[in-house]
Amino acid sequence: MLKDGFPVASTPFQVIFIPQIKFFFGMYYPEHNLTIRLNLIHIGLSNGYVSAAPTLYPDKYKSSFSLVSVEKDGKAFTDSNNTFAVNPATGIVTVKKDDALKAGSYKFIIKAVTTTGLTFETDLTLAMSSE
Repeated sequence: MLKDGFPVASTPFQVIFIPQIKFFFGMYYPEHNLTIRLNLIHIGLSNGYVSAAPTLYPDKYKSSFSLVSVEKDGKAFTDSNNTFAVNPATGIVTVKKDDALKAGSYKFIIKAVTTTGLTFETDLTLAMSSE
């Protein structure tokens, strides 16, 4: 604020620009702005499975990951056997071998928290069948 041409009060103001953050299962090629989503995977029923790490671009904003929810065929699913897990450092989804699982589509919602405190969610669907 100026009074008679002299500053009497000032407030520092800082703006930080961050690039658009992308979070999904698949691949991202920034030089071509090309996204390949791989969030629907077919696996054998009762088999174990380890996903690829999700893409969080730019990499320098990676911080932590967690499993928000699991749905089976569009309805909430309770994982009482702890069959499903997400690595908090990498975001990799792990499915333990479990003969109690039924055929169907299992949708996982994964949350990423960036180093700046922003949160993003993405999904991974595993279609499990005995064939």
